[in-house]
Amino acid sequence: MLSYERYKHLTALTLLQLQVDVREETSPYLPVWLIALHGVGFFGILLYVLELGRYFGGVENYIVALLSTPYEIRGDEFVPTSVGTQLAYLGWFASGWTIYELRRKNLSSVWMTLPLFQVLGNLVYINRTRPVWIIFTSILIWLVYQRNISLRYCLKYIVIFAISAMGLFMGIGMWVGKIFEGKYELGGGLLSDIAVEIYIYGISGFAYFDYLLKHNQIIDYFPSKSFYPVLKLLSKVGLASEPPSQILGFHPVPFMTNVGTFLEPFYADGGILYVIVGVLTYSYLFDIIGYVFLRTGRPAEIYAWSNICFCVFMSFFTAKIFSFAFWMFITIGFFSFLPKMQFFEKKKDRMLKNSEKG
Repeated sequence: MLSYERYKHLTALTLLQLQVDVREETSPYLPVWLIALHGVGFFGILLYVLELGRYFGGVENYIVALLSTPYEIRGDEFVPTSVGTQLAYLGWFASGWTIYELRRKNLSSVWMTLPLFQVLGNLVYINRTRPVWIIFTSILIWLVYQRNISLRYCLKYIVIFAISAMGLFMGIGMWVGKIFEGKYELGGGLLSDIAVEIYIYGISGFAYFDYLLKHNQIIDYFPSKSFYPVLKLLSKVGLASEPPSQILGFHPVPFMTNVGTFLEPFYADGGILYVIVGVLTYSYLFDIIGYVFLRTGRPAEIYAWSNICFCVFMSFFTAKIFSFAFWMFITIGFFSFLPKMQFFEKKKDRMLKNSEKG
């Protein structure tokens, strides 16, 4: 309840600032920017599909496998290296920006089709997190502009998202054949398998971390997992070695799973002391950064804030802060925020005054 009251007060302040400032900053080239970013996102998805198409002997064969036997694609050892995956993230950003402008009534409702197509397009990755990520951030951006916030209103959206996310998560799991893996362990039917899925993806992460603590996982004392996106980019240009995979190993907790929490990468990189750093980062640093971003009222920063919220929300399930997408969105938000910092604003004012005197 205390968190809700603080959020309500913060949103009221944000709305007041939005009414005064943000509408004056709307660019006449807004549709061009949005179409360009959505186009890059769709182009990235196309590159990914073309690479998989070459591996499967043609795009037609890949599409047939995607529609009929997606579990074969998911279970294949081939790992696409297409830059299309990274380009597709710009489509996510474009979706958040589109929702932002729709909520401010700067766009017609027809523009909603673009975020919807982005969600559908990302299904080709056969990854349950991607569509949930886009939907979660979009809902948060929509809620920022709700003028009469009540606990009942927030709870309504929480329930809607929870049901939608669970349905999407389970639906994609059935589609790719993943939800049926548990039946061989339990010897039960579909209901038992669903119960195992809820346990594994809902609360088994802490049991998984406990297993690592009890079985003395090897600690590297090098941030190869927590700085994975940076090391991955450096390895592409030959300035660093290839970082280890972010995929966790399978352990019995008691069901065989590799679903952890946000703690495992910290523990693997630096032990318990680094885990404490991770907990403080999630608990305080993210709150501060998110608060600063949200107060600006600008699309890039608000989208970065929504991604911080998503990664904190998913911390019971996975450490998304170590993903390329998260670092990319935070970087975009930071570079949008940087020119508006008080230091740069004062420096800009001094330069204008000096030019007027000259």
